[in-house]
Amino acid sequence: CLPTIPEEAMVKAITTFVEVEKEFVPYTQKDLDQMRIAELKHLLKESDYKAIKYAEGLISASEYAPIKAMREAYRAEINVLEAKTY
Repeated sequence: CLPTIPEEAMVKAITTFVEVEKEFVPYTQKDLDQMRIAELKHLLKESDYKAIKYAEGLISASEYAPIKAMREAYRAEINVLEAKTY
């Protein structure tokens, strides 16, 4: 049986560090937010094909609905992250 690790310890153990000349330098919150924005924009690009198919009438509204909701959520998160002041 594996030991249970407290959530707080797990959060501290998350790798948010980059090795620079054998020194660990933590990412700032701004760095993490910028990485998340880049990830979300990549996810939007990956679903562009289906958005175009919907716009051209090649897939139905019911087929596109979950993709649309996902894309809206990505854009909303991007807007929140971009509105942050550091």
